[in-house]
Amino acid sequence: FFLMIRRPPRSTLDRSSAASDVYKRQEKMPSEYEKTERTITRDGDKVNIDFIGKVNGEAFSGGTAKGQELILGSGKYIEGFEEQIVGQNIGEEFEIAVRFPNEYEGELAGKEARFSVKINSIEEEKAKAVSYTHLRAHETVLDLVCRLLLEKKNN
Repeated sequence: FFLMIRRPPRSTLDRSSAASDVYKRQEKMPSEYEKTERTITRDGDKVNIDFIGKVNGEAFSGGTAKGQELILGSGKYIEGFEEQIVGQNIGEEFEIAVRFPNEYEGELAGKEARFSVKINSIEEEKAKAVSYTHLRAHETVLDLVCRLLLEKKNN
């Protein structure tokens, strides 16, 4: 059995854009997390924390939470908050200091705050798997021919 294949133009062989599209869509997929045996936090972990924030020694409105979930490195909190949680141990209380941005709305703008934080649990991101069906949707003609030839050879 012999099959003659004419090489398609380079642009159709360049799978980097198709592969790139697959991985871009994969990155947008919601992440799944699972409990970890690690006791020290890392960037990207989902942590469950309790915290009390104070400015000039006084607790402020919205500065206290229990059981708050946070993905470290997400940028959801003011600058410096998440970064200071990375490398901390589960179960230990620690203090972090941050400064509210000058652009922050309300009376906290530009003020320094101290937070007493406790990490209750750590979860790490599960590896995202790209399904066989999803990859097959981006198969080039050359890939298809090669796959069919391999299947024929193996059968």
